[in-house]
Amino acid sequence: MSASVTTLYQLLENMKVHCRWFDAGHRISKLSPSQWQQFEDGHIAYPQPYLKHAYLGLAFWPEDDQRKQQVQLWCLRFPLDEQGKLDLASRDQFLKHLLTALSSNLEAAKKDEQLTAVLEGNPYVFKPSDEKQANLHAVVSQQLKQPHSAFMSTVLNYFAHPEGDDWQQLGIQGLADLACRWLDHQNDICKAIPQLPSPVLCSFCHCLEHHAINGMVADALLSRLENNDDKAEQIALLRGISHCQDNARIESALNLVLSSPVIMDVEMLVSLSSRCSQQLITEKYALVFLEHLAAAGNDIFAAVMQELLFQAPLREPLLGYIRSPDRSETLSQAIGHLFSQPKHTEPQAEQKH
Repeated sequence: MSASVTTLYQLLENMKVHCRWFDAGHRISKLSPSQWQQFEDGHIAYPQPYLKHAYLGLAFWPEDDQRKQQVQLWCLRFPLDEQGKLDLASRDQFLKHLLTALSSNLEAAKKDEQLTAVLEGNPYVFKPSDEKQANLHAVVSQQLKQPHSAFMSTVLNYFAHPEGDDWQQLGIQGLADLACRWLDHQNDICKAIPQLPSPVLCSFCHCLEHHAINGMVADALLSRLENNDDKAEQIALLRGISHCQDNARIESALNLVLSSPVIMDVEMLVSLSSRCSQQLITEKYALVFLEHLAAAGNDIFAAVMQELLFQAPLREPLLGYIRSPDRSETLSQAIGHLFSQPKHTEPQAEQKH
């Protein structure tokens, strides 16, 4: 490894490129350069760990490219230690592999034709799902003030008249672009939500979950969630509402699913744990959720709880709730099984959740 390059942050500075950092785990969100630098220096835990990894979307372009026509997007995944901090040995291995591929020519990484060769075989590169990739591209293009894709116009036209089988021609990139620009089109979105076919509704909600929608859009989703017995729609609608600016709307969605048979579905439990964790560590919901999770079986309980307990802000509140004297025998047994598990579990490949 080059003696002058010891961090990814430093590498990009040496390349003289502009950068934007994004968390690409459960929810796509912007990371500040200082957040990444502090994390890479080992000073802070990763803000949003996912499967005990830091999932990073890194967009960069040459300083002399004022129109941002040469934007590169790297998707990287780094393991975290028990404290949620960067495993420095893995980062060093990534840099060594990268610099070897570049033959120490940092300028080569700026060129489109070099990108595949530079990252080929690097074990810390991951390929997002099509849905995640579309949403990442939508967020990056909006952040960089670039135009949306051509697919969004087709989606907008459909949302104006959501009928027939035309929905089968809609692309996920167009739905992601519209979700990213929800504020500019909230009236059209709210009018369309009651009429959207289930596949379109679910895909669109999976895109909306990356954005802090307002109460107006959330209310349209809540209206569709009420008296809804379609499992896929219920899960998708919860995800679409989960990042709402108004916590009361999120709680309304929680109340609906917690009183519905869908709460016994494993996919709903996983969606709740990953999208609504801040609400689930409150006294109002914690024990109710833990009891439902325990009812799903010891292995499911252990897998979900290990992921939640890995996140520092959630650990202490959850440990407090699982010590509650009001817990059922089923929950007590699930907790006993949890703490009999090995402390370290091997991270999985990216999942759809």
